[in-house]
Amino acid sequence: MKKSIFVADAERNETIDLPVSSALIRHKQGNVLFHTGCHPSVVTDAQGRWGQLAKVMRPMMGANQTLVPSLACTGLGSDDVDIVINSHFHPDHCGCNQFFRKATIFAHAKEIEAARAPGADTAGYLKVDLGLRTAHRTRKRRERSVRRRHLGAGSASGPHARDDGRAR
Repeated sequence: MKKSIFVADAERNETIDLPVSSALIRHKQGNVLFHTGCHPSVVTDAQGRWGQLAKVMRPMMGANQTLVPSLACTGLGSDDVDIVINSHFHPDHCGCNQFFRKATIFAHAKEIEAARAPGADTAGYLKVDLGLRTAHRTRKRRERSVRRRHLGAGSASGPHARDDGRAR
């Protein structure tokens, strides 16, 4: 990554290595993934996947070091993840979202709006063309729903579902 993005007085050609990490939370009600990292195609064609961002970011991993193969090391596949949480839609944070077809994807409404705004791609956002929904709730209602919330449509018919459609 170009160091000047983070350090104002850095030389324009100076770079820094930054890790791309994801976090898996295994819970009795389902598996939650925070960030999905870089898409495997960036290993061989960063320009094709990232466009102009490839001028400031360079992948340093092999395709087998991206999220889906790493997840397999835990005994899980992408269909075993119930919830994906994205803090934002930069390609090193949500590049593998497309592999989690059964998961409900959560992101802040303002981040979804920013990723869909005109010119978002030039601001570092990955094109958001997923069926993301925004939720507008009061804090009290949200806290109440978190305590008893089912995992969403993606898992309501899966192994975590009860007969009434709610998570176990």
